[in-house]
Amino acid sequence: MSGDRSPGAPAATDLRGKVAVVTGGGKGVGAAISRELAARGAYVVVNHFHSSGAAEDTVAAIRRAGGLARAVRASVAKREQVEALFASVADEHGGLDVLVNNAARGVFARYDDLTDVEWRRALDTNLHGARWCALAAAPLMAARGGGAIVNVSSIGAGLAMDNYLLVGVCKAALEAMTRYLAADLGPQGIRVNTASAGLLDNPTAALFPGAAELRDTCRAASPLGRLGTEEDLARLVAFLASPQAEWISGQCLLADGGLSVGRAMLTPSPAARPVRGSSPAPPAGPPPTPAAGPVPEPSPVPPPPGPVLPPVPVPRTRSAPPAEDRTVAVVGMGLVAPGADGPDTFWRRLVEGVPQFGEPGERFGLDHFWSDRDAPDRTYSRVAGYVRPVPPDGEDFLTAWTHTALVQCGAVALGSAAGARAACFVGAWSEGSQHVEESLLAEAAAEGLAAHWPTAADEDLRERLLAHLRDLYPHAGRLAEHLPAAAVRRAVDRLLPPDTPVQVVDTACSSSLYALDLGARALLDGECEVALCGGVFSLGPRYSVLFSRLRGLSRSGAVRALDGGADGVLFSDGAGFVALKRLDRARADGDRVLGVLAGFGAASDGRGRAVHAPHHTGQERALARARAVSGTPAERVDWVVAHGTGTPVGDRVERGVTHRQVPGAWCTSNKSVVGHTGWSAGVVSVVHALQALAHSVIPPQTPYRAPDDPPALRVPTGPVPWPRPSGRPRTVGVSSFGFGGTNAHLLLQDAPRPGEAAPVSLPDPAPDDPVVAVAWSAHLPGAPGAEEVARRLAAGLPPAGRRSFGDDYPAPSFAEVRMPARTVEAVDRAQLMALQAAAGLSAPDGSPWWDGLRERCGVFAAHTGVPARAPDVTLRCYAASLTATLAGRVPPGVDAGAYERATGAFLASVRGLPAPGEDTLAGLMPNVIPARVAASHDLHGPTMVLDTGLSSGRTALRAAAARLRRGEVDLALVIGVNGVSGPLFARLHAGDGDGRPAEGAFALLLCRASVAGARGWPVLGRLAPLLDALPAAPEAHAGWSYRGADDLVGVVRQLAAPTGPVAERSPAEEERKPVAAPAVTWRHTLRWERRGTDGSPARPLPAGALVLAGPRHAAALRPVVEAAGPSGRLVTLDAGQDPQEVVDAVLAARPEGFAHLRVVVDLHACDAWPAPPSPGLLALQEGAFWAVRQLRDRLTADGTCGVAVMAPFDGGHPPPHAQLFTGFVKSLAWELTGCTVRAVVGDTTAARGALAALEDELARPADGLPVVHHRAGARFAQRLVESPAPPPADGPPLAPGAVVVATGGARGITAACLLGLARRTPLRVHLVGSSRLGDLPDGLLDAAEDELPAARARYITAERDRRPDRPVREVNAAFDRLLHARESALTLRALRALCGDDRVHFHTCDLTDARAVRALADAVRAHEGRVDLLVNGAGLHHPGDIVRKTLPGMRCVRDVKLYGHHHLRSAFTGALAPRLWCNFGSVTGVAGLPGESDYSPANDFLSGAAQAGPPGEFTIAWTVWDETGLGSGAIVQSYTARTARLSRMTTAEGVDHFLAELGRRADPGPGTDPRPGTDPALPPHQDRLVTFVGEAEHRSFALRFPGLLAPPGTAPRPASAANAPGLPGLLPEPGEHRRERASWRLALDLGTHGFLRDHLVDGRPTVPGVLLADLAVQAARTLAPGLPVRSVDDLAFSAWVRVRADGRPTLFRVDARRTDSRHACSVTVTVRSDTVVPDGRTVARNREHFRATVRLGGTPLVPHAPGPLAAPFLPVEDPYYSPASPVLLSGAFRATDQCRTTPLGTTARWLPDVRALAGLPRLSTPCTLLDSLARTPALQAAPDGRRPVPVPHHIERIALYEPGDDRTLLTRHPDGLRLYHSPATAVSTAAAEDGVVVAQITGMRATVLAHLPAPVPTRDTAASG
Repeated sequence: MSGDRSPGAPAATDLRGKVAVVTGGGKGVGAAISRELAARGAYVVVNHFHSSGAAEDTVAAIRRAGGLARAVRASVAKREQVEALFASVADEHGGLDVLVNNAARGVFARYDDLTDVEWRRALDTNLHGARWCALAAAPLMAARGGGAIVNVSSIGAGLAMDNYLLVGVCKAALEAMTRYLAADLGPQGIRVNTASAGLLDNPTAALFPGAAELRDTCRAASPLGRLGTEEDLARLVAFLASPQAEWISGQCLLADGGLSVGRAMLTPSPAARPVRGSSPAPPAGPPPTPAAGPVPEPSPVPPPPGPVLPPVPVPRTRSAPPAEDRTVAVVGMGLVAPGADGPDTFWRRLVEGVPQFGEPGERFGLDHFWSDRDAPDRTYSRVAGYVRPVPPDGEDFLTAWTHTALVQCGAVALGSAAGARAACFVGAWSEGSQHVEESLLAEAAAEGLAAHWPTAADEDLRERLLAHLRDLYPHAGRLAEHLPAAAVRRAVDRLLPPDTPVQVVDTACSSSLYALDLGARALLDGECEVALCGGVFSLGPRYSVLFSRLRGLSRSGAVRALDGGADGVLFSDGAGFVALKRLDRARADGDRVLGVLAGFGAASDGRGRAVHAPHHTGQERALARARAVSGTPAERVDWVVAHGTGTPVGDRVERGVTHRQVPGAWCTSNKSVVGHTGWSAGVVSVVHALQALAHSVIPPQTPYRAPDDPPALRVPTGPVPWPRPSGRPRTVGVSSFGFGGTNAHLLLQDAPRPGEAAPVSLPDPAPDDPVVAVAWSAHLPGAPGAEEVARRLAAGLPPAGRRSFGDDYPAPSFAEVRMPARTVEAVDRAQLMALQAAAGLSAPDGSPWWDGLRERCGVFAAHTGVPARAPDVTLRCYAASLTATLAGRVPPGVDAGAYERATGAFLASVRGLPAPGEDTLAGLMPNVIPARVAASHDLHGPTMVLDTGLSSGRTALRAAAARLRRGEVDLALVIGVNGVSGPLFARLHAGDGDGRPAEGAFALLLCRASVAGARGWPVLGRLAPLLDALPAAPEAHAGWSYRGADDLVGVVRQLAAPTGPVAERSPAEEERKPVAAPAVTWRHTLRWERRGTDGSPARPLPAGALVLAGPRHAAALRPVVEAAGPSGRLVTLDAGQDPQEVVDAVLAARPEGFAHLRVVVDLHACDAWPAPPSPGLLALQEGAFWAVRQLRDRLTADGTCGVAVMAPFDGGHPPPHAQLFTGFVKSLAWELTGCTVRAVVGDTTAARGALAALEDELARPADGLPVVHHRAGARFAQRLVESPAPPPADGPPLAPGAVVVATGGARGITAACLLGLARRTPLRVHLVGSSRLGDLPDGLLDAAEDELPAARARYITAERDRRPDRPVREVNAAFDRLLHARESALTLRALRALCGDDRVHFHTCDLTDARAVRALADAVRAHEGRVDLLVNGAGLHHPGDIVRKTLPGMRCVRDVKLYGHHHLRSAFTGALAPRLWCNFGSVTGVAGLPGESDYSPANDFLSGAAQAGPPGEFTIAWTVWDETGLGSGAIVQSYTARTARLSRMTTAEGVDHFLAELGRRADPGPGTDPRPGTDPALPPHQDRLVTFVGEAEHRSFALRFPGLLAPPGTAPRPASAANAPGLPGLLPEPGEHRRERASWRLALDLGTHGFLRDHLVDGRPTVPGVLLADLAVQAARTLAPGLPVRSVDDLAFSAWVRVRADGRPTLFRVDARRTDSRHACSVTVTVRSDTVVPDGRTVARNREHFRATVRLGGTPLVPHAPGPLAAPFLPVEDPYYSPASPVLLSGAFRATDQCRTTPLGTTARWLPDVRALAGLPRLSTPCTLLDSLARTPALQAAPDGRRPVPVPHHIERIALYEPGDDRTLLTRHPDGLRLYHSPATAVSTAAAEDGVVVAQITGMRATVLAHLPAPVPTRDTAASG
């Protein structure tokens, strides 16, 4: 296809008068862009460098076409030339409007063939060149008021391609830069976007290897079926540069013909999935052999315009049609709508184009609900679409209209056919009925009148009032009988068998299309033969009132859908149904096929502006997904029946979507004629489309005036003939977009003619991939945790102790529901409960489960009945009607006076109810329940509510599973929720089940087993057996019914195993029961551990090293530096020098930089502690910081960085200032990936010796932290040790009236700790902060949290009005300071409430100012005279890569803690010296973290200061507090959640830790260290440094610093303990032991079971399977001690049994149960564990790892040993000994040699090293022998010579014929045992040299983890075996 613009589509002139620069604009894509911009009126500066001739030709062509252009030569890879280019533009044109960064450079080469030079050149052109151009262009654009920058990228930035690494990475960086530049330049009016493209059909594409095949592959994989052209991309660039894109910035628009949707890549090829009915393809012959010869060198090429994709399947052709049993046909249709009593009259109305709107007439009194003013409980529209006449005899409208439509469908004949099972699927809303409105009104009004009765009202009075109200409102009745499921059921029962299933689905306006999809699934899944699908809706006045609050109704009384005059929608009654069958059955039954379903697409908007605001992305997904089902190209869609509601916003969004998705299609809407029929709107449009197919005409849209704003659609204003073309069917799309972002699109086609292929209606199901449950959560009254819910369910109790949340639902936090407080107040509690239940789900690594799966994650909600807010909303909307209707109408037999008084009081209460607002309607609608969840978490799969009454839960689970099985979603969140429980609702649902209604929400997460396996998720259970185990009818749980959620409760009850006996508690006890979150951190300390001597051979300094030192050591170090060669440099730094200038001068003289950095620091010459650091010392620290910053990229390219600190030691510790350097090194160890980083602090005074020691450490492997001490000839490394301390003393940590001074104490974690302390005991408090409370404006202090964003906006506006030149960033920062002051003031208020106004003082003080701190101390001395506790909590934190930091910024962060401590220590002396001094540090000081190169040194200093301080001083190194302080910010929370490096401690947990530490030190008692630092092994209450970390830190620290984590306990376990004689095996004493059963709690850890380090799977210590068998034998011997073990049978290995690398124990449960027979017995043993996520929550219980049955007693039959294997033998290596093996054995498990293989089997010798066996515990079986025997099958290589590495998942039998463990057998057989494996019998045998069989393994089935490459073997014919 040509990409040239057609003659009928001239270029727009929207760039007239603009100046544009196009880099690389001389040829190719650049030339096309230049021509396009010029054609649109721009003056184009055509930049070029190499292609001068081509550039001049481009300019000439532009000028010939009447355009303006000139060529300018400049290389964008050279900054000075870029600046000259834009200077010439400024001189020539005075400014710039458009910049297109198109110039590019690249090389095709493998990742390991690319050179640094190629990388540098590509980055300079593709990234830096674009950056330099943007920087130069920005001021020229800003001078003109703004402009547009368009960066040109490639699809290879997002898809990995062979040999495209270089350009792909550059382009990906360019796309990222686009977003940041858009943010930075946006305030100047400059838009920045990226235009990207797939493969273009141009000369550049010919440069690709295999260019022709690549073109064919991409063309076949593109849904549009063609390649792009340079003009296609040029037009995209021009669009982004034009005013049409004035609201687009920061985006990457990809034009690739649909290639990147990935369907071709994800669709199995015909070879993988043969088409039904087709024959297998013949063999294609042997694969081609690659030709030998040299490979050409990679050559520079322009960046490829598209990816090299893997081979994709050829699209299905019409010559091989799929079977028609995969296609769904429409065989009947029926409809009732305003002015239409059937499909034929509906067709006539459409052709006529006459609107069918009018006033309600007898339906209800309009004047009670209408006002021409903006009244909150009135509608402003008098007309709507009403079906007339109303059904006779008061019949429910839904029942009557459904019956009519089903009759028209032919339901009776279809459902009565032999063997035809029918099912009905209907889209409806529980309140989408005038009968429901009035029934609910009558019930609520009767309840209200009775409640306001002057005397106590009995049930009889309430019933009379209810009867009276039902008389007054003729459509009122028993609510349950009018809900949609019941109303439709009555219609179905009249026509079809009584057991015909009826299923209600609610997705708002798209409901009936979802109903069609449900029916199609039921047909193709074999659940029925006829599906009657549609929707029904009757319009009541309440709906019109509520929708008017959204200003969405038409004021003109007409619907102008898609029209320039559109002003709103009008709703209508409606019902529509279609009858569906499988196409093959319809043809066999002789049915008339009206059309076939060619694909359904469903999508949620995800996160958007508001839940009721349409979003184009969700609609586009729906259209694209529908076309993807059958691979329908966009150009094959002839017509779209649009949703087209007539609302200006909605129509504008849909016009854009339709134009982009199906640009050539006709587009109309039927809502201009019949209005919006609500929940039946989608099927009404389906009938519209089917009638057009039948009449071969597309009816017109009349009247119609095209809107002024683009895009323009093809909207017919007259009938359009639509004959069926030859060779393909006609295709029509039906769009239906539900309120809340529940989007649907359905494709319909002609029935296929003979020989034509039928479309696939649904994707094929995935075979052998069951749906599994991976997580669940519950949100219930009283907030019970998951363990408590599981415990209660297991005990037969309700899942919570309370049925209701109460009259006022507890408002959730914004983090849980992502809604402002105003919206929270307006929405129904069921929506909030569902959001909170979803928020309670987190994956095992703490991240959201849907990370990476949001695009294909659906939400399926189970809900039935009306919501809790419905009665009040209905009463308020009917207030005027009730006032008029009740007046003077006294029920018979009722006291008139009492009635009048009750009526007055009741109506007054009704008028006092909240007026409806814009959130009210969305807050009521059940379909918004899953929509809000999808919006909160930005999920884009389908969302829906399923309602089948109390069985809604199983219906929702099955709907989710159906989409999972067919691969349409990868993750499904199923939520069951009930929000009603009061007396009114108990009456409303009387007879509906036997339980009392209870409130709660339950969430269950489902996926396919393959998804769970790929992500490493624990599987709780398969869904199919869980559903099978549910009772036939849903049951209440202990008398409580959660209504639509009952089935989910049943599933959760199955998943949740009992945790122990449960004692029943009274409701009062349940209410009082506290709920405490489990702690996620525990106490640790750092301990120095001797690691040998510090003696080492002198190592030379490497070449190319920069050495920084003080001038005192220059003479000693200069020879060392000179000896390393001329590339090194020694730089001295001292006080008075600017470190930045000195380092920059050195680097300027050596542009290539230095690969190695050394810093030599001398603390011997510094003043003794506690003197502050010398200026020379700080100059050296700052010089080191700046040198690393400037050399970062050079150092990370295999460089080294080291710091040598010479220091005196006191009590085993150097001066605290040494830790300014060690903390820096700890952070660099994270940040300088690829660089070896070390620090040595030693007691030497010789600089050369210190440097030599540093070189030795840099050559050693890491040993924990990158910091070591050398003192007194010994070498020491640090270990992080779990250090539980004795519990704190009873009572408060401080005495009442204690004086506390706290810096940083008015905000963050310090404030939280002080408040916690003040709640324990009254204090006298002096808070020290930087806030100026006097600057706090009126009103800000008492503003609610949700009012702060508005307050910020007002402040910014006011400040900008006052000072227009003040930058917004500066104003924002000023408001942030006010918020800090507000937080401080609120803390003061809270503390004064606890301690007294005169006991809490606030001091504004800069801690880096010594005089200010002395003044602070004087003020405290004057007030108090003493200090009992000083909390030093001040700090600044600005995380970021070191290259983003500055020296002034680093000093600010450092000095608050450094000088703050010194100044406080200096000022608070003498009588003011604190008894206790607590520094608040950070875990970054303990172990560093990336981005903390300024913060880690400051905090490490605080750790050292505590070690050197007086008694009573200590430092707490905190991890992240999740709810307050620095950790509560969105950026830090996002970082910690994403990296999972840090635990996220709650405020309550942190305060508890702080109070406990104070309590332990309040009375240190005997043994207090009288002098700081004299004893490094202080008692726990005297630890000077304490940190609280958890699993996340253990995991991340163990990975970064192996060896840092010591095993639990305060001392390492003696090496001899592993083989202590008293250790019989793995099992401890049983926790329970009866004759027939026993159980154990098994704790495995590397400290106790160090031998597991010799058995690694994927690098992790793992228990061998045979050791689990030994564990089973030990358990069996416990239950049958007198019987010999004969065998272990049916061993099943379900999951690895692993230990933690951090040394903490892993807990397992071992259960054994004995079964006796006549002469023997068997014991079944299982090993299980719970899955615990990092925050401490248990997400899965009783996960089974291992199961086996041990046979004991009886007489064994010893088999004969196999005969020797015949030669020749082929010696082989045991693959498990190879370093490349995923299972790596060493130590005792490396027990075989003489491994050989023959065609008949394999053999080896078992002969372990007796010394290695000493490391094993005493076991019951020969563990290493059985492990070796199990490996013998792996000695047989695969046919291609590769060696498999299998691991068993099942063993039929392990038989033991000699007693004893490995040591016993080795003593008995000192020459070892011979091992044999016979593949023919699948038996492995261990036998002695005399042929006696010792053990056998039979029937082992295994999973191969990997295949190792084949070694080069040598044949050994002499071996005898």
